Amino acid sequence: MATGHDRVYPYANTGLYEEILASGGTVLSEYYPECRVEKSSFVIRNRIVSGLSFGTLIAEAGEPSGALATARHTLDQDRDLFALPGPITSPASRGTNGLIKSLSAKTVTEPADILAEYIALYPEKLYLPARPAADMASLSPPEQRISALLASGGGMSERLLLRVSGIEEGSLTAALTELIHKGIVKKLPDGRYDRTERK
Repeated sequence: MATGHDRVYPYANTGLYEEILASGGTVLSEYYPECRVEKSSFVIRNRIVSGLSFGTLIAEAGEPSGALATARHTLDQDRDLFALPGPITSPASRGTNGLIKSLSAKTVTEPADILAEYIALYPEKLYLPARPAADMASLSPPEQRISALLASGGGMSERLLLRVSGIEEGSLTAALTELIHKGIVKKLPDGRYDRTERK
């Protein structure tokens, strides 16, 4: 919370606050009881939100904005950062589009894009919808090279892929992102990449 734990802001969230406590949940605040809200408190609070999470999804973000500050916290904490692309004419999408363009954030166009990152952590709880495998012939040369290297199994780190593939770093990162989106490659909890299936 961006206030003391006993001061709900905005007041309209009182019902949610009470529901969280009644269900055994936790309300966190680093402020003293009865501490009032300050504008700067939200950006400070959001570093805790991002730090408690495996990843953060930025749905909209102007430039500048609190959402971009949260994105910076996420990256500083070495957490996963996701962003929804938006219309290039929308001021509310400038921040998210910028995060995607700079390769700071992974593009999200459907829930499966996020679930794919964490399926290995919760295999008994998360179920990904079946996604038809992309035609290997339709892959770019870097994508084909990476897919072939990962076909042997065991997974490889991005650093190792960079060394053995001969692909430039920017192209490698872009190709890995595309392969994940196409359902051919997955990122493992330890940061390595592997094929989603063997053929």
